[in-house]
Amino acid sequence: EFPNFHFVPVLSQEDSTVNRGYVHEYYASILRDIGGDARIFVCGWKNMCSETRDNLKQMGYNRRQYFFEQYD
Repeated sequence: EFPNFHFVPVLSQEDSTVNRGYVHEYYASILRDIGGDARIFVCGWKNMCSETRDNLKQMGYNRRQYFFEQYD
């Protein structure tokens, strides 16, 4: 409903209704396409969140641009 908001669900387990696999390849591709002006919200296991944080830093995103909710 909002032109500046994109929800992209990705599940590591099989589900025919959403993207399958690990989230890293999906956000990397999306963020390359839109450039550096984004806010990223990630929810998942601690290891996935840590790897995502490292990847986002390498891509040039700063701490004010990404947010995490861990559930383990």
